[in-house]
Amino acid sequence: TGQGKVRFNPNLYSCGKVCLSLLGTWRGNASENWDPKLSTLLQVLVSIQAIIMSEEVYFNEPGFEGEAGTDEGERKNEAYSNIVRYCNMKYAMIDQIKNPPKGFETVVKRHFYLKKQEILDECKKWLKYAEVREASYNGLVNDHNHNWCSQFKGSKTRYKEMLEEAYSELETELNKLLPPKGKDVQQKIIRKKKEKGQKVNLNAGIANIEEIDVDYESEVTHKEMNIDDDAVKDRWSRYIGAMGFDAVARQANSSIFLSGASALGIEIAKNIVLSGVKRFTLHDTEVTSYRDLAGQFFLNEADVGKNRAKACLNRLQQLNFYVKVDTALLDQKLPTEEAEIEKVFKDYTLIILNNVDYKTQIAINNYCRKAGKFFIVADQFGPFAKLFNDFGGDFVVLDKNGEELQEVMIKEITNEEQGVVTLLQGHKHKFEDGDCVTLKGVDGMELKDKSQIEATKEKLTSINGTTHKVTTINANSFKIGDTTKYTPYVGNGLAKQTRVPIPIKFESLEKSLSGQIPHDSNMVMHDFAKFSHPSILHCALGALDAFRAKNNRYPKPWNIADSDEMVTLAKDSAKKIEGYKAEEEAKFEKVVRLVSFTCQGTMAPLAAFMGGFIAQEAIKGITQKFMPTKQFFYTDCCEVIPDIPEKKEELETAVKDLALNEKKHRSDGLRLIMGDKMIEKIAHTSLFMVGAGAIGCELLKNYAMIGLGTGDENKEKSLEAGKIVLTDPDVIEVSNLNRQFLFREKHLRKPKSQTAAAAAIQMNKDLKNHVVARLDKVHEGTQNIFTDKFFEDLSVVTNALDNVQARRYIDMRCVSAKTPLLESGTLGPKGHVQVIIPYKTESYSSQQDPQEEGEIPHCTLKMFPEETLHCVEWARDKFGKIFTQRPKGLQKVVEEDNLQTGTAELRTLIDSVKLLKKRPTNFDDCIRYARFKFQKYFVNDIRQLLYTYPLDAKTKEGRPFWSLPKRPPTEIKFDPKNIEHANFVTAAACLRAKIFNIPIPKDQRKEENKLKLAEEAAKVKVPDFQPSAEKAKSIASEVDKDNEKNEEGKEEEQKQEEQNQNEAETLIKELNNLTSDLPKNKSGKKMCCIPEEFEKDEDTNFHIDFISSIANCRANCYKLDPMDWITVKIKAGRIIPALATTTAAIAGLQTIELVKLLRGCKIEDMKNAFLSLAVPIMALSEPGEVQKTKLTEKHTVTLWDRWDIKLPRKATLKDLFEKIRTDYELQPKDVTAGTNAIFMSALMDIKGKEQERDAKLNSKLVDLLDLEKEDKYADLNVMMSKPDDNELLKGVPSVRVFLE
Repeated sequence: TGQGKVRFNPNLYSCGKVCLSLLGTWRGNASENWDPKLSTLLQVLVSIQAIIMSEEVYFNEPGFEGEAGTDEGERKNEAYSNIVRYCNMKYAMIDQIKNPPKGFETVVKRHFYLKKQEILDECKKWLKYAEVREASYNGLVNDHNHNWCSQFKGSKTRYKEMLEEAYSELETELNKLLPPKGKDVQQKIIRKKKEKGQKVNLNAGIANIEEIDVDYESEVTHKEMNIDDDAVKDRWSRYIGAMGFDAVARQANSSIFLSGASALGIEIAKNIVLSGVKRFTLHDTEVTSYRDLAGQFFLNEADVGKNRAKACLNRLQQLNFYVKVDTALLDQKLPTEEAEIEKVFKDYTLIILNNVDYKTQIAINNYCRKAGKFFIVADQFGPFAKLFNDFGGDFVVLDKNGEELQEVMIKEITNEEQGVVTLLQGHKHKFEDGDCVTLKGVDGMELKDKSQIEATKEKLTSINGTTHKVTTINANSFKIGDTTKYTPYVGNGLAKQTRVPIPIKFESLEKSLSGQIPHDSNMVMHDFAKFSHPSILHCALGALDAFRAKNNRYPKPWNIADSDEMVTLAKDSAKKIEGYKAEEEAKFEKVVRLVSFTCQGTMAPLAAFMGGFIAQEAIKGITQKFMPTKQFFYTDCCEVIPDIPEKKEELETAVKDLALNEKKHRSDGLRLIMGDKMIEKIAHTSLFMVGAGAIGCELLKNYAMIGLGTGDENKEKSLEAGKIVLTDPDVIEVSNLNRQFLFREKHLRKPKSQTAAAAAIQMNKDLKNHVVARLDKVHEGTQNIFTDKFFEDLSVVTNALDNVQARRYIDMRCVSAKTPLLESGTLGPKGHVQVIIPYKTESYSSQQDPQEEGEIPHCTLKMFPEETLHCVEWARDKFGKIFTQRPKGLQKVVEEDNLQTGTAELRTLIDSVKLLKKRPTNFDDCIRYARFKFQKYFVNDIRQLLYTYPLDAKTKEGRPFWSLPKRPPTEIKFDPKNIEHANFVTAAACLRAKIFNIPIPKDQRKEENKLKLAEEAAKVKVPDFQPSAEKAKSIASEVDKDNEKNEEGKEEEQKQEEQNQNEAETLIKELNNLTSDLPKNKSGKKMCCIPEEFEKDEDTNFHIDFISSIANCRANCYKLDPMDWITVKIKAGRIIPALATTTAAIAGLQTIELVKLLRGCKIEDMKNAFLSLAVPIMALSEPGEVQKTKLTEKHTVTLWDRWDIKLPRKATLKDLFEKIRTDYELQPKDVTAGTNAIFMSALMDIKGKEQERDAKLNSKLVDLLDLEKEDKYADLNVMMSKPDDNELLKGVPSVRVFLE
């Protein structure tokens, strides 16, 4: 930086400091900050390369990226770039050549000698840019580099002249350099080639998985689940975001009894314990078998022969110490007599029965209906499963889908029998038919007949306060019924959606087993390819119960005689169903036989899906949130079963050929379903899993259960060793423990990928030495690790990501490598799975994601909030400015030796001096500060706005200024007894104290202490308000959007800069006086303040307290609904709602598709999935077919195609173009290799560039692409057009050039 003479970048100060979250100078996510255990110097270098070495310098300043593409923005970016270019020559090159750093003399001179021509060529371009490009040295550019701007503004040619002088000096210095010694150069070239050709060792650079402690504690200290406890709210924050505070409070007072610790049973238990209830009791009569180990993840080989519930109790408890987990009636059957049933279940809210006989189910269900308890049947038999719900005859759903209630602004309401409400332009509703809205704030629409007032309960005189059932018309309008009894609409008005309780009547299990089957109307058709299966499975599972009752056992695996008996019993069961004819179902006998053959198997992925689904049903019962399944839901994944012939005589031979023999191995449960060949194929799979968060934990557990990647190398069968490579750069936080079940308290701050890998190995010891856990983010910067060959050698990739950008990148790599990808994601109760298969399906990027809502306009946030969320966003902004940015600005000006004096720096200087002048010396000063802030925000600012725009103000068009969407605010008087006011002054005072290192009184977050502090604040005398004409003018300017700068404005800006220089000198003197007596730390730096970086996951730090209180006080001013503390935390912290149940269900569906993929199922048997547990609804559909693009009459391509072109090693770019024209009859235009532009036709076709164009076309490809001898090919993206048309074609395949 020429010893502080230039600021090269908004994030690289002239003093040499770099602003990066990795270095702690800018707040980032946990994984973005420096962690001595995880971070590397490479991360620092990559971050500097990405953030600092940017060509779009001006737009790298936060808040200025929006100017990209505008004329003024581009001119300022060019100005900033000019300063960087000139100073780059002057200081980063000429000075370095003349005075290289000690110890680096040889390296520096060798570098400049070897790169001499490249440097000069690039600098020549800068000279050309100086001739043709316009630059504007004002605003931020001047603020950051005032001295250089002053020089370059001297004349239009001044920058060009100075650059030419610097170029001449640089050329002279470069030509003076002597050639480096041949030995040095040769060593560098050899090392470079060696590194480039070196195979990546995926095991290098990571910590040892065995270092992670995944042992279970012998004892766990149970804690009561108190929803008001900060630790509980922190742990459940994502869950509360999806379910709501009230629902979680109901869970905390509920007890659940589950019978059956099978694979499905433990999945249900795990999800409920993670979600949180008061008590969870597990019952089981069976002992652990090897079959169980294929799905019961809390059991292992040492537990074989032990009671399943007892063996897994301690492991289940350690998922959540806020839930009391116990067992009951171990090794005893459940009672069937009402008196005995009462003794067992009287203290439970909900009972779940897993694999219990129908007689017992009916007896317990009848008791539950009488006692007002909720009842669920959860059964799984191999790849077949069912659910039955009975929540009683008078169950009420309080919230049908969990969606936020919407409030919309009205433009017009018609007077007719079906009155139509039309919304303001640009406003849309999301109402459904049958939803209810309450109207308020409507002008006009008074009751015509005043005698009707007494007829209404609320004695309403107008349409305001009335509730109406909605019939939607379109996104901008809806009907509300008869409005003819009201006078005409005048203006304004809001329609607020209201929750309407929905009563549901459930039938008993006994009644539901005969007559018509009460299938859930949404779930019965979840897979159109198997629309007949639910009814067949109802009969088949009924037959299974009858078989067990008759034979005291289940049908033997793949036993034809038993399957014959099952078919007979199923037909008898079918006769009980009203109107159902089994003989008319073509699949009836086949499906029943498959149930018989595989019912004793264990299909872990199906257990995971059903475990998530059923656990959510249980939570629906105890919380009354979301619509429960009514009443039966049957599903299967029978596609994983080996194909069998339907003819009886062929069936016997086929079954013998399967040779399904159990081996007393943990895979036996899966082997009974799929056979030895599939077990072997799964074991020798090579899989890459990206992400080890919620879905990642569930996926890894599923992989451990099915034995994926556990196979050792077998040369005789030509089988490579199986492996799972997983990567995630993140570390474990408290809020993860609510759903990422592989992690426990002792794993906090440890890497997710390593911990998850260690936990998976604990579940299945066969995974040892077959799991590689990395901490790398998968992006362009890690292509040396996750190379093309790495992706090409994989069997499949599974995504467990939470952002679209990363998904698109993985999708792109899989398409390039022709590797299958299984994509998934969740949002609260919703989730999806997408199957992506080379050459057969579309890819993730084939579909456009829904457009996210744009940013909230500045004036809306600052003066005219339309909803409470706007107040939260405003509050979040205030927090950042007051407690983060201004203290950081003060820190910076105190520490920086060479202060800049531009406009932005001057503002920082003014704020810093003001902050120091008002620096508190005790906590009373902080209380005084908080009271002043309350007065400013909720009294003075309101008065100023109404002074500028009185209530009777008119717009230029003569309409009332204060009409929707603008709401007139009202000031609020400080009330020390108002808890929200007390919350505000407490949080503001404590944050002020923290910044200036002033002790805070103990237990200040307790309500009684907040109210005491508010009483002290009430004693503070606040100055009287004086309206400001200058502020009024500023406000009016913002409202009128008069922000465009004209030429006159630019001249004033330059004059202002001269005035700034004088003012800055005065302020710097004042600053020096104010800081002279500041204390110093050990390193001698002055200690002025400690900025507060926003942290959403530490509830005791007053951050959310401040944002919640200031947002709600502002909402009160604008008559908006208040928002509770936890919702503010979710909104301000951008917390994504998450449910353990959804992630389990989605991971289960994703793993089912993985098994189908490995089996080689037909494309019509593969399924994309959309799931909403709230509705509930699930849609399984065939993956979208890959789109074909016709480029020419001869060439039709898809996204999976790649054009391979073979050329001699000495081939030029021109040869490549000729080959493309000849082979594909298309005209090449632009060529890129990765992010590097090789040839841009638009630039090369410019007049005067003919010589450069020819030189480029005649250059060898090996030189253009910087290929070594070992590089046999290069991948290029070549934009093309038809020979007679300049329009670029879409869908052109990538090109791989083989140079032989």
